[in-house]
Parts: sequence; C-alpha cells; structure tokens
Amino acid sequence: MCHPDEFQCQGDGSCIPKTWECDRHSDCIDGSDEHNGCVPKTCSPSHFLCDNGNCIYKSWRCDGDNDCRDMSDEKDCPTPPFHCPFWQWQCPGYSTCVSLSVLCDGNFDCPNGTDESPLCRYQLANDSKTCEDINECDSPGFCSQHCINMRGSFRCTCDAEYTLESDGRSCKVTGSENLLLVVASRDKIIVDNITAHVHNIYSLVQDVSFVVALDFDSVTG
Repeated sequence: MCHPDEFQCQGDGSCIPKTWECDRHSDCIDGSDEHNGCVPKTCSPSHFLCDNGNCIYKSWRCDGDNDCRDMSDEKDCPTPPFHCPFWQWQCPGYSTCVSLSVLCDGNFDCPNGTDESPLCRYQLANDSKTCEDINECDSPGFCSQHCINMRGSFRCTCDAEYTLESDGRSCKVTGSENLLLVVASRDKIIVDNITAHVHNIYSLVQDVSFVVALDFDSVTG
C-alpha cells in the first residue's frame, strides 16, 4: 500500500509521489501514472504548451533556445533568414560572411567581389549628400614608406634600393647585403648583422631604461 500522498503504479505496485501523477511524464514502468483520467494540461493564451507540460511565453518559441527543456518549442520552426554576426559582413546574394577588417582592402574575399565596391574609396561628406574622396594617406602605416593620394585611389612608393611588394603597400629591400637587425632590449638597443657569416652583436644605445619599442627614420637614417 502507498501513503496518501503517493500514487501506486498498476504494473509492479511501486509507489511514486502523488505530484508525479498526470505530469505528462511516465514515471511508472507501465506508464499507468499517465492514465486516461488525466486532465489535459493547458496554458494561458499568451503561453505555449510544451510536450512535457511546461508553459512558456509564445514569444520564446522558435527563438533558438531550449526553453521547454525538451526542445518541443524549437520543433517545426521555419528556417530563419541567414545573418552574419555583428563583427562580420554578409556578401550580398550569398550566405557568406567576411570579417569587417577585410572590407575595401584590395582583395576579393566575397565570391562576387562585392567587398571591393567602387564606393570603397569614397566617404559621405558633411552635407550628407555628396561623396568625397577618402585620403588613404591620412591613415598611419597605410603604405610602409610613401603614400600618394589620388582621386578615388592611392599609390604607394618606396625609397631607393627598395621594391614595392605585390600587395601594393609594402616595401622590401632589394639587396641582401649588410642587413641589420635592431632590437630593443629594455636597458639598451642592440644591432646584429644577420647576413654576416659570424654574428657581430653590438650595442647601438646604452644606459637607457625601459625601452619597449623603436622606430626608424628612412629620410635621415
């Protein structure tokens, strides 16, 4: 015999909590706790009835989250439209996402090349009506050495004994003799001739503190 607050399963006579009867989940081995006398579970008009008897807001259905805990709120949902995450850009006409950093970088990353639109070299003027040329040379490091702005475009140039790389922006030294590697090492700046047969490392600047970076002036050397 079961206690008054328990339900007795018909098959094996086992006892389960009374609250488990008619909870839309078979707790008895024979499922007798979900008998025909169970009143069908209903939810308010603003809620959705899950297969397990839970009620959730209708607005939670087909939102991609398992709110019912049995995934019944995500069944028979229409295929959602394709969207890219906020840090990426969707190629028009394709379910392809590219990083925002590759837009207007001169390389075709979208299948149809739409990330390199002719509008890439222009920006909206202050009158909110006119498109004006973007001066790429205003961006530090846009060209590794020299930058010439042109209407709707730009051109990078290099110093003597340097050649322009295929990316149209980077300069590479022409020769391979006497290439020096300059390194900042906290309390000094050291130099190494990396093309010599025997490395000759020497200090270029000494008695300094907390050196974390260095730069080179290609004009004055």
